[in-house]
Amino acid sequence: MVQENPTASAPTSFPGDPALTLRNVTKTFPGVRALDSVSFDVWPGEVHALLGENGAGKSTLIKIISGVYPPDTGDLEVDGKAVRFASPGEAQAKGIATIYQEFSLYSELTVAENIFAGHMPRSKFGTIDWSKAAREAKILLESLDAGELDVNSRVGMLSVGNRQRVEIAKALSRKAHILILDEPTAVLTQHDTERLFGVIGKLTAQKVAIIYITHRLDEVFTLSNRVTVLRDGKMVGVKNTRETDESGLVRMMVGRTLELDPSAHPELPTGDHPVVLRAKGLSRAPLLKDAHIELRSGEIVGLAGLIGSGRSELAQAIFGVAPQDSGTVEVDGKLVRIRRDLAVGRVVRRRCHVQQRINAFDEAAGVIVRRCRRLAFRVGHRDDG
Repeated sequence: MVQENPTASAPTSFPGDPALTLRNVTKTFPGVRALDSVSFDVWPGEVHALLGENGAGKSTLIKIISGVYPPDTGDLEVDGKAVRFASPGEAQAKGIATIYQEFSLYSELTVAENIFAGHMPRSKFGTIDWSKAAREAKILLESLDAGELDVNSRVGMLSVGNRQRVEIAKALSRKAHILILDEPTAVLTQHDTERLFGVIGKLTAQKVAIIYITHRLDEVFTLSNRVTVLRDGKMVGVKNTRETDESGLVRMMVGRTLELDPSAHPELPTGDHPVVLRAKGLSRAPLLKDAHIELRSGEIVGLAGLIGSGRSELAQAIFGVAPQDSGTVEVDGKLVRIRRDLAVGRVVRRRCHVQQRINAFDEAAGVIVRRCRRLAFRVGHRDDG
């Protein structure tokens, strides 16, 4: 069993006081102590990685920092002053922003409208100053090496990487100086991941304090100055990143040394296991193009890919939720044409209904905003006159 000193704090080379400090924070839900006397701090200009297995308490900790949950006991300080947040809005007002894997952007609104959502610049007459919003959005994006983005383009038309840059610009528009990045590379391509690393370098140069949550240990060693490990709601320890290694962090996370067992994976099925499902050349515009998959009886086939890679579209085509434009599906060797989702596809169907409702909401919001924009222009025009 690995024993660490949970009260130890690895020394930092950053001057001054920490941007954020938590001391002995405890949070209990019915039947579960999610956090047990956890302490944590991050300095201006520092990237402090937060590690732990699923259920270790990482999500609860960042929700306390961002004002979603109040702690049962313990102290929080921002810039050396004691705080206690009753809502995420109060945390934002103190300069704390969290960027989750699922972005909080409106696909039907423009880049500038998303960046300043809820606090649009105003003219001296109280109307929305659209030109100022566009100018300031451009400045924020340029500070993130994303000046090529058109601030008047709809966010729904952007790549995942560009949406993430808009999300970061949105946080900076509220003067955030403590930024929590929750699994930020989980949905990014390698190119966008490298661009994100460049953005993080620019932010730390501007003395933004960054809490970086990831399961990818190589990113911890690439980006972070220190790393804190949680396990079962307790703080196992905090290390200077350059003074530890991957195996050491794994031991801290799981409480023992892990060794690769080459026999842990099941054998591939042989000819004794017949093919029960075969899809060939499935295509459905715009994402699914000439996809193939084969499944044998008794086999588990994983389907992986980034958001926008066509994973969901392939499953929807096979289950009949969204029939393919071309290609074939065979079940037990017989060609089939599934025109509606079967029992096996009910989970997918429910997800589609939720997504349809989200899309409908986005579209309605877009119509409302466009109408309000025209009204704001007319009122502003009359006031100017």
